[in-house]
Amino acid sequence: AAKALHEIDDVEFWGAQGVQGLRTYLKKKFGSIIAGWRALDQDCNGRLTFYEFCNACRKMGYHGNLRRLWRDLDVDLNGYITLVELDKEAGLMMGSFKLRLLQEYGDMLTAWEKGIDRNGSGRIEESELKACCQRLGFDCDTKKLYRMLRSSPSTSTHGLTLEMFDADAYRRKVTGDLKGHLSGANKEFLEDLPGMGQDIAIPEDVASHKPGGAVAFRNELKAKEREHACRVIEESYKLKRALHTAEGFKRVLICRCGSLLGAWRQALDLDGNGRISFGEFCVALERLGFYGDVQGLWKLLDTSGKGYLLFSDLDQKAADRLSAFYDKLREAHGNLLLAWVKELDKKQCGYVDERNFSEACERMGYSRKEAQRLFQLMKPEVGRRLLTLKDFDTKAYLAFGRGDFRMLSEGEGMQKTQDGQGLLDLSFEDRQHSAFFHQIRNAWTIAQREEFAKTTGMIPEFVIDTPEEFQQRCVRRYGSVIAAWRQCLDSDGNGRLTFNEFCESCRRLGYEGNFVQLWQQYGGQEKGYITLRELDPKADELVTTFLKLLGERFGTIDEAWKAGFGKDPHESIDEPLLEKMCGELGYPHSSHKLFKYLQPFRGGICLTIWDIDPECTRKRQRGDEASLGETKSGNTSSPQSRSGDASSSSSSLAPRLRAALKNKYGSTVAAWRSLGGERLLDTIAFTHLCRLLQGCEFSGSAKRLWQELVRDKAASQENSAGSAQEEAVTLEQLDPDAQAALNKARTALVGRFGSLLVAWSALCKSDLDAHGKRLDEKNKNSEAKLDEPGRKGSSSTWKLDMEGFSGACSRLNVGLKNPAKVFRLMLGDPCQGQRSLVKHDLCALLIGVPVPDRAEVMGQPRPEEPVLDPKAYMRKATHDFHSQNIQAASLKDVKKALVLRCGSLYSAWRTLLDQDNNGLVSQAEFMIALRELGFKAVQSIWAELVTPEAKADDNSEVKSSQANQEPAEPLAQITFGDFDVETNEMFGSFEASILDKYGGTLEGWQRCFEQPEPRGAWVEESKFIRQCRELGWQGDARKLFKLVRAEPGRKYLTYEDLWRNMNRNASTANVPIEPPRRREKPKQSAFEDAHPLLDALRAALQKQHGSAEEGWQRCFEEPEPRGPRVDENKFLCQCTKLGVQGDVRGFFRKLQAATGRKYMVLKDVSPPVAEPEG
Repeated sequence: AAKALHEIDDVEFWGAQGVQGLRTYLKKKFGSIIAGWRALDQDCNGRLTFYEFCNACRKMGYHGNLRRLWRDLDVDLNGYITLVELDKEAGLMMGSFKLRLLQEYGDMLTAWEKGIDRNGSGRIEESELKACCQRLGFDCDTKKLYRMLRSSPSTSTHGLTLEMFDADAYRRKVTGDLKGHLSGANKEFLEDLPGMGQDIAIPEDVASHKPGGAVAFRNELKAKEREHACRVIEESYKLKRALHTAEGFKRVLICRCGSLLGAWRQALDLDGNGRISFGEFCVALERLGFYGDVQGLWKLLDTSGKGYLLFSDLDQKAADRLSAFYDKLREAHGNLLLAWVKELDKKQCGYVDERNFSEACERMGYSRKEAQRLFQLMKPEVGRRLLTLKDFDTKAYLAFGRGDFRMLSEGEGMQKTQDGQGLLDLSFEDRQHSAFFHQIRNAWTIAQREEFAKTTGMIPEFVIDTPEEFQQRCVRRYGSVIAAWRQCLDSDGNGRLTFNEFCESCRRLGYEGNFVQLWQQYGGQEKGYITLRELDPKADELVTTFLKLLGERFGTIDEAWKAGFGKDPHESIDEPLLEKMCGELGYPHSSHKLFKYLQPFRGGICLTIWDIDPECTRKRQRGDEASLGETKSGNTSSPQSRSGDASSSSSSLAPRLRAALKNKYGSTVAAWRSLGGERLLDTIAFTHLCRLLQGCEFSGSAKRLWQELVRDKAASQENSAGSAQEEAVTLEQLDPDAQAALNKARTALVGRFGSLLVAWSALCKSDLDAHGKRLDEKNKNSEAKLDEPGRKGSSSTWKLDMEGFSGACSRLNVGLKNPAKVFRLMLGDPCQGQRSLVKHDLCALLIGVPVPDRAEVMGQPRPEEPVLDPKAYMRKATHDFHSQNIQAASLKDVKKALVLRCGSLYSAWRTLLDQDNNGLVSQAEFMIALRELGFKAVQSIWAELVTPEAKADDNSEVKSSQANQEPAEPLAQITFGDFDVETNEMFGSFEASILDKYGGTLEGWQRCFEQPEPRGAWVEESKFIRQCRELGWQGDARKLFKLVRAEPGRKYLTYEDLWRNMNRNASTANVPIEPPRRREKPKQSAFEDAHPLLDALRAALQKQHGSAEEGWQRCFEEPEPRGPRVDENKFLCQCTKLGVQGDVRGFFRKLQAATGRKYMVLKDVSPPVAEPEG
């Protein structure tokens, strides 16, 4: 009877339903029979023994009479079962499909890449599988085959990956063993096919596996390395082949410099004497990086054997054309420099464009077509649109630098003796006048005349030399006299100008008048210095009155900016906000003029905290108390008042320290907690104080500050216990107000609830009624708050923001007068974006409580420690200290610990590992970061990360083969892609989607994620997922949210969590709401008809690297500066290295005009293939 009752109960279990029950269980748990079979067959050999079958069933949670089930499955009694015995239809269909793929493509990896996933997306849909079966001529139910291959029972997941399709092929792709040398014969689903090995030949990929695969894989790697080395050597000899002929050398020069004339002036004839010797030729080729038969090339160029080269030896036609042009200019103006000044550069701007050059040539008798040819010939670069004096003639350029307009120093313009007379036939005076010194002195005298100097542009036509023009110059350049005073005149910021400082500032402004007269006019002769009041009394009165009123209302610049304007110190204000503040203060002058005077430059539309009063802002950065009203606008306070301020501020260093700690950590309590880490310090020593000073950039004497704090402590304690107590400082001496606020809050909470833990639970649940519903009327119908993600489970996951904390204190009648102040003091890291309290922040209230009483105040049981002898006590202390170390046996354990600490590996990389934000982590940085976190055996973890051979493999045969291989050279540094491949790929595609749609990450994040409702800088998970769909990103947004969040349990993301924000003043409100700027796809002509050089570039990339895509990545993206965007200079340099000949710069400019971008990407060279519809 009991057995019958037991059998009745077992009917409800899948284990009691035989083979059909096992099939149903596998489908429900894994999504398909194939996925369930692979869960059973962990070694992927296509068969299961009884031992493997029992272990796999127990591991997946399948219960039942396994022995009877085995007898039902093993019908042929051969000691093992296959997929055909479990599900005959699925086994035969999968085996036939795999056999057809192997016969067509050779191996499963090639079949996946060329036959199934032809678009390279890494994931296939049912339509792609159906198209593959049609190409193979394989007749089957593709819908059923697709469902068999699925590895997830959820209907919301789409697509199949290579790992789901064939695990062996996925392993080959990941390890790089494309031929499967290190893998066994992939006989899965093939052995049960009828006639396999007899009527049907075994596929080559399965039959070719033999022992010694590791050696074959090693030989293959060596062959690839040799091929790469040969390719590098071949590339290095490409330039040598171009130097075998004169024509090849000229083509290389044109490719490198743009033209032969530009190469002659910029690379060959550096001294500008019009000729180069053999030594200069060798040095020039070495500088250009050309190597080969230099002497043979010299003989090919120097056909006349004169021993030097002229430009005519490179290009005779161009030399004749230039010579005729220069002769006409010398005949008309005497020399080339005067021709440039008087004929070509009449506007004295230093350059001429093609239109002006053509007009000048037409005046000399040239046609417009000939003038255009001359202009193109003289341009040093193909893309240049202007011609300078140096491009026009090197000798004229050098003479212009010396002021020699007759070009006497260059051997031109010297007066010749008349009638062929020699120097001995001349008189003494004639010989003196014909000498070089006399002629060049006369030329300099003529050049210094005002008319000639204005004609040649040596002096400006307008000179600032009056006081009115001095003030107008200040206004034109900086917008106001106050801005000129702050940025140019008063450079040291002491509020006054001495005569020497005044003269230097006038020279920087370009004032060329009488400095002494200007100094006397401003009253500097009587006082010995001048201030802003003497320069602009009206502006000084407006700004001084405003700062005085602001100081009387708020006191400090920080309080005025936060309480008055309602802004964060990193934000800015506009004119309406300033006008509103002036109205509240009763400002008697014009707020519009005040806003104009405070602007640091012309045309500004906002003001920062630095623009209000730079001196107060400098004090704020130093840690001083930046009180408004002590200094005037433009730093116009007198020296006596400044010295008094300095003496008063230097008398006490503690207030400066408190201000510096608040700027760095947010509060003195947060700074105190940062010293002890997990352990809360009761007192600090001098070394702790030095650490604080180093972190907050405090300017002052550390010893003097310590003596001041210790002296205050000794004065406050009437009965000192000795010098040992005087050598430590408490928070009460460091910040008495903060300690008093913490004491009052602790007393109120403990007196009301008995302990801090009970108080925390009561505060978190204060807005819920007995049924777990909210008490506020707006959310009466909402779900219970205890069931929300932030409230469910342990109280350690609860959070309270400032509004919730203040409301809870008022509802529970805690008795705190200023709960907002207590909230700010309890925050552990407010400067890093913490805006809510957690349970761990209760430890701030324990500061000032004796260590033995802390457990009682917190509400924890007091630990009873046995009395130990000194040796046992030391052993226990040593054990407790070392037990804090994190024992990580592998890299996987390290990553788990980092995720628990930082929320994600992406956050751990940015905050702990890559602290210098250069994208690379060296071994030293990695080991220091992990040791500071308490990890042990860091060396083995680094070895596992950088050397793939260090990872254990389950296959003993592969282990033995790897033992005989030479160890791979470990990496010296790693990137985030090496640390976390999955997150790097997902975040890279997400970032690329934002860049393609909006052009920038900051603008894209603000428009796509912050501006949609609900607006705000904090983007919650549901909003992030929704906006990712609107962005068009095809990845798993929910998974990406978890992979990049900045803290454990954080329910939102900010821009700073993903990228570095270089502009702290930018906010969502500053970005207008408008449709996103979609980049128009370039027309087909932008890729195909942009320039004939495009085919040559593709051919060069395919010849050297096998494909244009791989060649672009290696030649253009990987060299420094690394990145997918290639600018013009980098493109020209890399094309020269590839040996691409032609108008490279013109090709880049045409492509730039077609696409509207200043850079090139991969799709410009190899555009994406359009996907078929459906």
